[in-house]
Amino acid sequence: MISHKDRKDDTVADEQAQHHRSLQRGAHQPASNHPLERLPYEILALFFQVCVTQDKGQPNQFFHDTSKAPWKLTHICARWRAVAIRTPSLWTTIRVSVDALETPERSEEDVTSLLVSYLQRSQPLPLSLVLMSEDSLPEHILQPILDTVQRWHDVFIFTHPDDLRRFNGIRGRLPELQALQIIPTRLGEPFDAPPAMFEIAPKLDTLSLGGHALDLHFALPWAQVRSFEANYIDPADVLHLLPSMPDLAVLKLGRELPEQPPEDVEGVMVTLSHVHTFTLNVVEGQHASGHPDDLLSHLIFPALSDLEVECDVEESIENVRSFIERSECRIEALTLVITFRCRDGLQELFKVIPHVQRLTVFDGLSMTEMSLLEALVVRPEDPAGVLVPKVEHITLLASKPLPEEHVQKWLDVFESRVEPAQPQDSDRESDGTPPVCALRSILMGCTSGENIVDNEACLERFHRIMDAGVSVDLWYGPDIF
Repeated sequence: MISHKDRKDDTVADEQAQHHRSLQRGAHQPASNHPLERLPYEILALFFQVCVTQDKGQPNQFFHDTSKAPWKLTHICARWRAVAIRTPSLWTTIRVSVDALETPERSEEDVTSLLVSYLQRSQPLPLSLVLMSEDSLPEHILQPILDTVQRWHDVFIFTHPDDLRRFNGIRGRLPELQALQIIPTRLGEPFDAPPAMFEIAPKLDTLSLGGHALDLHFALPWAQVRSFEANYIDPADVLHLLPSMPDLAVLKLGRELPEQPPEDVEGVMVTLSHVHTFTLNVVEGQHASGHPDDLLSHLIFPALSDLEVECDVEESIENVRSFIERSECRIEALTLVITFRCRDGLQELFKVIPHVQRLTVFDGLSMTEMSLLEALVVRPEDPAGVLVPKVEHITLLASKPLPEEHVQKWLDVFESRVEPAQPQDSDRESDGTPPVCALRSILMGCTSGENIVDNEACLERFHRIMDAGVSVDLWYGPDIF
């Protein structure tokens, strides 16, 4: 363990801690015979780690906030202070927001001292960095962080693209970097050459390019990337990039509104043999006609098992089905975000996913067609004819209230799958008909909860399903989406 006890830099945090007098009074310090005083160092450090983890989850938790862990733990008593300072894992997440730093209570010198102390206490462990600035990062903040570049493990950068040039000096000095996320705040001046500061990073395998980051054409170690997330405008930008990531396993793409006619990609087909998780949606509030078939029609992912797609036109459902058939993949988890009233197509789609175990649908209004619900009921006289026989987990969330008859019909589906009838042995042997799996969990809701949580007949049926051992969650409220 590295100790920086009695460092001059600690005085800044000490002075600010006086604003939290309840933590400073002797009455709040453990007495010598207090059970906490007898806890071994290792156990106390574990408790401190829980405190830091809880505070870290808050969106406004930044390194300079001495009212929260880990700073707060150094102001309780001498022993706690010593344990906190000598536990580097408490100091490995550094979140910087330039906007949050701009307060009259702290001078530039004070902030720098806090940051340097924080970074020193984290040694020698890898660092998790979050750097956020609408324009540029101040030199007194950026330079101490750049000095730790060899310990960067995962990095999130939200800043003006012109500010990225200040990172050029880190090229070739990133031995521990495994995850990188970049979101430019806006369009900047074009680079003379592709930005190459992150090009040499032997462990980098998780990459996220948000906003206009894809337009900056970063030089990156693409061949070693296994998880990739990006916003795109022109499908050609993605189709030309994907072949450079042959070992890609997880892909998440968000479509933004096109600003000009897209490049012609007719005849282009990209096959990636290792992609098992694929998400394709639209950036919030930026729905565009034709999504997602503009990209799906050019992809083949034979190892795909987990698929999430946002569909905003009728043709999207058919394109999802065609994509699955073309890939000859085995889908085990399917999430559909349907932003239009879908009347047809879902039955045909469900026919090509017989192995799906997790089925999630937003908006659930699309799954209230009676013919579809009838096909989802396991019937004792013909269990082999049911759609998605292996589904064990169903999530159904609707943006508007569901009619009672539709909720009751869904309950027919659920009840038929609690202890489902099974196909005859002869059917299973002759054509490989899979057994029908028992339902294990249901999550169902809508914004108002109407006919789901306020209908006694429906609630009574849900309770019977729960009594049979199925986990049931019923949601409602304006923030359900």
